[in-house]
Amino acid sequence: MVMGKHGVRQLPSRAGSVVGGLFVTGFGIFWIMMAGSATRMSSNSHGVGSMFPLFGILFVAFGIVLSI
Repeated sequence: MVMGKHGVRQLPSRAGSVVGGLFVTGFGIFWIMMAGSATRMSSNSHGVGSMFPLFGILFVAFGIVLSI
């Protein structure tokens, strides 16, 4: 449910769900590329920072679920 301008709750449209899901999925892919690049360039690539790109997978999964 999404809240409208005057506080009325309604189901999102199909187009809105797909566009939102594609946006979140695209951001997840961008996140994976940028965080992976930063991790590869760092001298300590085996620490906790090496798990940072994995958050992008969560964004991609959430975007797909959001679209469905």
